[in-house]
Amino acid sequence: MLQTKYGHFSEDGKEYVIRGPQTPRPWSNVVSNGDAGFIVSQSGGGYSWRGNGQVNRLTRWEQDILKDEWGKYLYLRDTATGKVWSAAWKPICAEPDEYRVRYGMGYAVFTSSNEGIETEWTMFVAPQEPIELWKVVVRNRSRKARKLQLFTYFEWGLGMAPDWHREFHKCFVETSFEEGSNSILATKRLWEVPSENGHWNVDWPYVAFHSSSVKPASFDCSKENVLGNYGSAANPKG
Repeated sequence: MLQTKYGHFSEDGKEYVIRGPQTPRPWSNVVSNGDAGFIVSQSGGGYSWRGNGQVNRLTRWEQDILKDEWGKYLYLRDTATGKVWSAAWKPICAEPDEYRVRYGMGYAVFTSSNEGIETEWTMFVAPQEPIELWKVVVRNRSRKARKLQLFTYFEWGLGMAPDWHREFHKCFVETSFEEGSNSILATKRLWEVPSENGHWNVDWPYVAFHSSSVKPASFDCSKENVLGNYGSAANPKG
């Protein structure tokens, strides 16, 4: 329905289907339950927030309608060949065998096929809780056994955006791992200085988490360890 070279509405009109990652500009879906939410583009860019999308961003994002290079990413790696690709087009930007994005009311679904592996990545927000949920389904469409590794990557924001003194603020981000829930926990602790007029140097009043239903083989909260010095999300060194 309403076909264009980039996409169309589904027959029932409940979804918009994008048939490739390279649209004229980022085509985004905003999902929120009124408290927590996220924005995601057809290439995988975007960020998450709680309460307010500017003053309380959970993950880091910079607006760039040409590069669209900030997001929350899911990588796949074939342990036999060493090849790496991403469930959405970004950040690796590998040429997929198939690629489709479905936007619905309250969710986004990325379906892609690379190296004989089909991935379906669904993102949504719990209706009554400030929780963003991902459902990841991986199917082996090749004719041989495969061993894959999955990795996630994003940068914590934890507060006001844009954070002009980003490297300074990173000094106050605290992360830890809670084994019982398979969760990385994150918060930001700043110093309190008496001021009659108030100031922004206050602790972030929340604890964010990134969790998995499957026990992870490893984790790392260091950007340098994951991307490497002068590395990037498109070419991580870790």
